[in-house]
Amino acid sequence: MESSPRTIEELSLRAWPATHTETYDGWLLRFADGYTKRANSVTPLDHGEVDIDVKVGRCEAEYRSLGLTPMFRIPSFVPDAVNLRLGLQQRGYQPLDPTSVQSGPVPDPDPDPWVESMGDVAAWVDLHDTLEGTRSNPGAHLAILEAIEGTTAYLRIDEVACGLAIVERGHVGIYDVAVAEEERRRGLGRRIVETALAFGAEHGAHTAYLSVMKSNAPALALYASFGFEERYSYEYQAFS
Repeated sequence: MESSPRTIEELSLRAWPATHTETYDGWLLRFADGYTKRANSVTPLDHGEVDIDVKVGRCEAEYRSLGLTPMFRIPSFVPDAVNLRLGLQQRGYQPLDPTSVQSGPVPDPDPDPWVESMGDVAAWVDLHDTLEGTRSNPGAHLAILEAIEGTTAYLRIDEVACGLAIVERGHVGIYDVAVAEEERRRGLGRRIVETALAFGAEHGAHTAYLSVMKSNAPALALYASFGFEERYSYEYQAFS
């Protein structure tokens, strides 16, 4: 059975947990010391009873009190997504990073013998952040990973590629696939994804999901070759 966008969204929020989350009238306010937009933004999921301007104002005040830029992450399937985006833009928000959320069936591939599963999460964070050039807050990154409740595999190929697989409730999420710039277009990302899918199959997953920025043409082509298809999209609205 095909998983609903709502199911995938809930799994993805659990797979990349904020260090602190508040529920406010159908919205999730997530905080993680500023590391990644996903973990430091508001995700509206349901209709509420509070006036929209009041809700937005309270969210803005709370993020600013922590030194964070007010930001909303709006999945395309949520009620009134279009009107919410327009309303935020009228308040001075700007759209950022249109992203495709995709899913596909989990095949039963053989794990790649050159892909290693790391036990040292801090060392994996160091490798990932080095490959991505995002070494600004490794402590917050590590705190997010240590809060994950699903079954995880921290994957790498030597010091040139890495990825993360998270299995929960019959799904495997694929995150943080990174390849050294000088080693790209050599199939290393494919090998990481194949091993992530094999890990999912080994742990009973029937569906895989991932998020990819719509501007990332090579990654979109890679995931399409595995049979991934878009289920919904999201974009951020950040106060400028």
